[in-house]
Amino acid sequence: TANSAYKSWSERNKALANEISKVSEEIELQNNAAIEYLKKANSVGLGESWAKKVRNGAIDIDTLNQDNSNEELVEKIKNYQKWYELYLDCIDAAEELREEEAKLYEQRFENVQSRYDGILQGFEHTESMLNEYISQAEAKGNIVSKNYYNALIDNEEDRIQTLKQEQIDLLKKRDEFES
Repeated sequence: TANSAYKSWSERNKALANEISKVSEEIELQNNAAIEYLKKANSVGLGESWAKKVRNGAIDIDTLNQDNSNEELVEKIKNYQKWYELYLDCIDAAEELREEEAKLYEQRFENVQSRYDGILQGFEHTESMLNEYISQAEAKGNIVSKNYYNALIDNEEDRIQTLKQEQIDLLKKRDEFES
């Protein structure tokens, strides 16, 4: 729905808002899972110096356990590594989701721009038509009615009001993203 050319702008933006909400929920779930996985990794009972080596990828378990004398340590390292990798997976997933969320906000912003671009083209068309009527009247040697000029002024005032409303709507969408 968010990308459908056959849906209204309000339908598209509602679908985007819904999608943004779902992505935000998923980010929160990933962050919560990351916290839990880190807690589990830290609860394994592995000393900080060994944990730091695991985090830095500086441990070769096969070398460490060549003589089978360090089985308990190796088991703790394996468990820590398992939970820590799950933690990192969640952090990566949350970051990817934040990028997706930013793209969705950008799309909402662009939807507002596109909607107003269409409206503003109508004003340009009206201006072009009025100018053509004026040119035709002048080419025939007729005096141009002030109604044409008043219509041009009204069209321009309407365009200005539309541009002001576009600015308000764009700032609103920008502020929604920043909050």
